[in-house]
Amino acid sequence: MYSLLMVGSRGWWDGGGANFDLNRYLEHTDDEIKHQLKVLTSAVIENLLNWPVLFAYEFSKYDDDEIEVARVGRLTSIKVRHSKIRITFEFDPAIPPITAGKMSTMVFDLDMEFETTRTYWAVKEIDLFQVLKKNNLMAGLPAQVKAPELRVTSEAVERAIDDAEHLIGSGRGAASALDRIHTMLHGYLIQLCVEAELVDRTGEHPSLTALFKKLREEHPKFKYSGPRTSEVGSALKSSSSIIEAINTLRNNASVAHPNEELVPEPEAMYLINLARSLLHYIEMKRLA
Repeated sequence: MYSLLMVGSRGWWDGGGANFDLNRYLEHTDDEIKHQLKVLTSAVIENLLNWPVLFAYEFSKYDDDEIEVARVGRLTSIKVRHSKIRITFEFDPAIPPITAGKMSTMVFDLDMEFETTRTYWAVKEIDLFQVLKKNNLMAGLPAQVKAPELRVTSEAVERAIDDAEHLIGSGRGAASALDRIHTMLHGYLIQLCVEAELVDRTGEHPSLTALFKKLREEHPKFKYSGPRTSEVGSALKSSSSIIEAINTLRNNASVAHPNEELVPEPEAMYLINLARSLLHYIEMKRLA
């Protein structure tokens, strides 16, 4: 799913916020989706905040194919006041502006073939990022570290993995996934420590940092016997600082709590990739 917000006046998307007429909401949207989203309940608003957004100008009126007519981003708030919807938003800095010429080549894939000359808000059952990738608009982005296939999991860990991957892939942003990555890593370390009888299955579990330290120091498979013991040991110990940082940021700069400021996308994605790399290391040691 993605939201398509189309307007005519240049500069409309420059301020980070805008008003839409409520009667323009869900124009050019399939009836089944309209039925699901027509009432802006808290659950519907949460869905709209989770889905990526294409912020576009009416591009068919431009003769210059190189003029920039659209950006990709996400909604950060939605408020309804009588006949108006007030939105705030932010663009994804990793995805470049889209030109009129490029938009013209994507109208079929974006399900907007005859909808380029009117102000409206549609919701389309299209994977926006797949369309962008197909048209080489995301080709320059660095590859994410792939989450490993974990062999010891719990229902909570599986759910956290699914949630994190969905949040990142949906365009909601890595900052939104920090909470789920923390839950995934914490839950996985609990399972490993319980499996190795390093902690009790019941009762209050240690912190994420304490669990990782327990694994490194007490689990027989995590002992290091290779060259340059001091340097490798220092690198592994530094992982505890990374874990502690994720824990603190999860509480104070992610959507786990009502924080006013979130970790910017590059730093949040960096931390998520580090957490995934740490999971790869732990899984390789466990299976060695």
